[in-house]
Amino acid sequence: MTKSRKLLAFLMYIQKHRKFCIKHLAELLQTSVRNVQRLKAEIEEFFQISFIPTTKGCYALPQTLAIGDLLPSKRDFGEYEKFIDVLILTNSPFLQYLGFCPNNIIKKDDKIFFIKEPPFEELIATKHLQILKSAIYFKKYIDIVYKSDKTYYFSKVKPLKIVFAENNWYLAILSKDPINNGFKFLRINFIQEITQHPNTFKTPAEVDYFFKNFQSLFTSYNEPFFPVTVKVDAEVARHFKVKKFLKSQKILKEHEDGSLLIEYNINNDNEILLLAKRWLPHMRIISPAYLQKELENLLLKFLNDNN
Repeated sequence: MTKSRKLLAFLMYIQKHRKFCIKHLAELLQTSVRNVQRLKAEIEEFFQISFIPTTKGCYALPQTLAIGDLLPSKRDFGEYEKFIDVLILTNSPFLQYLGFCPNNIIKKDDKIFFIKEPPFEELIATKHLQILKSAIYFKKYIDIVYKSDKTYYFSKVKPLKIVFAENNWYLAILSKDPINNGFKFLRINFIQEITQHPNTFKTPAEVDYFFKNFQSLFTSYNEPFFPVTVKVDAEVARHFKVKKFLKSQKILKEHEDGSLLIEYNINNDNEILLLAKRWLPHMRIISPAYLQKELENLLLKFLNDNN
């Protein structure tokens, strides 16, 4: 029985009985007492609850807690379904990592769906995942050997989250590097080696705020946000009406000619410069003025370098 199925069986059992004993569950799930204790700890951590001790080795759900509180809302189920649809369509091996058996999944009709290329990179470095999950969960320092343009050595860093962003898999860390206050996104597929330390760390309060508010891989860590306004031409306005290209996107005004005045809140110039370059010549940065000037300088440099 996979770990995912054991977790589901655990939840179904407490849904029915509202209490459980570690040894009895271990027998039912055909696993060890230690594994059941781990499942209990993970459920408590994930759902932010604490089972109430009754007798030795036995626990009960908090009286005020309905089992429905442990399950996703209807809206969340819809989001999960979309995610699983994408995985099924791309035949992603990541499904197996999540605990799903491909043989038990209903294949989508290829007369309806077609995806030319996978929407995300294949996670090659799966051998590192268990170490990373453990280090993140138990807040253990790690050492990393990382190879991109050259080999980098990160010593005693804090692993924070495994992040899927911009079609790639990243490990978010806090290091001793003063650049970006020590925060980095490392491509997991470029990690060569990981060594876990026995000692633990405390997660800074700023980390939760960052993950709730970061908009792109260029969002700066622990830096204040400031407003930026841009004008988008009528020719491409429809794209901005149906999609937010940064989380903070807010349409301030639609002009008579169909163009849009849009506001973003950023804390790194590159967030808006990259977006503006993508939508050239249909986006202009209105304020702050220095960003439009910087955009124009980048374009002039590009044109001069290619003449």
